Amino acid sequence: MQDDRIGAPKYNVNQIMKNGELKLPHNRSTFTLSYVALSYTSPDAIQYAYRLEGSDKDWIYMKQNKDVTFANLSPGDYVFRVKSTNSSGVWQDNETTLRITVTPPFWATGWALLIYFTILCLLIVLWYNYKKPNWKKNTASTVKYSKVRRKKNFIMQKYSSLPLSRMKYGHLLP
Repeated sequence: MQDDRIGAPKYNVNQIMKNGELKLPHNRSTFTLSYVALSYTSPDAIQYAYRLEGSDKDWIYMKQNKDVTFANLSPGDYVFRVKSTNSSGVWQDNETTLRITVTPPFWATGWALLIYFTILCLLIVLWYNYKKPNWKKNTASTVKYSKVRRKKNFIMQKYSSLPLSRMKYGHLLP
């Protein structure tokens, strides 16, 4: 497999065939695979079928077409399987496999998710520390107001029982 575009990575076909594995970055997930079955008597009579496990459920029959293009595969693991007939049209037991891995972009990896979670926790802690003094201040003023109100109620109860103070200051009582 070779891509002649400027800056495109070159893939060593011998290495891919040896390992049976092809690893692609997410931005290079459009590619073409070519395959061939040898027949010296009638090579044009050979038919092909392929299946990409992880994407296709059934075999796709290609007649004599020896190329298949995959466009924008999602990140994940796939297994490409190809088989052929002999020149008489009988399916052979010659299935070949190639493991294909399309790596996710960095922002969708486990490390990125860990970083996002850490940043979220840090923001929550910062927000809490920013609001904490206001909560203490509001709590302190609420406690102070509550104490003053209790003292006022106590004093009012104490002096409301006196008859003279009721006449003089009754209009001030609730």
